[in-house]
Amino acid sequence: MKKGPEPPKRFKFGPYHWTVKLVAAPGKSRTEEGHPKLEGQTDLVACVVELDKALTPYRMATTLHHEIGHVIRFVFGGTEVEDAEKQEEHNVNLYSTGYIMVEQDNPALCDYFNYWLRNKR
Repeated sequence: MKKGPEPPKRFKFGPYHWTVKLVAAPGKSRTEEGHPKLEGQTDLVACVVELDKALTPYRMATTLHHEIGHVIRFVFGGTEVEDAEKQEEHNVNLYSTGYIMVEQDNPALCDYFNYWLRNKR
């Protein structure tokens, strides 16, 4: 496995501080109920993102990026819009603004993503 930075243990989004944990079985209670094994799980109440510690570094970075999408939708209160075109624009604005906020508030997270997602594929 390639050596490089680990995911930051914490990141900020909006008024919340999120903890990132590397675990053997993300969302363990959910997988015990017959769901497939998860690569990541976000507890929106406890502000915790769990990542499977067995993932490759690239897969871990993409999984964390995915889980941050859940955080953005939760914090911004993603809503359903009846008109499909308006829904698409709403979603794009929500995630575009959210990821910009993540990048502005978390330089260590940006460094982590830059290393694994842009430089070390």
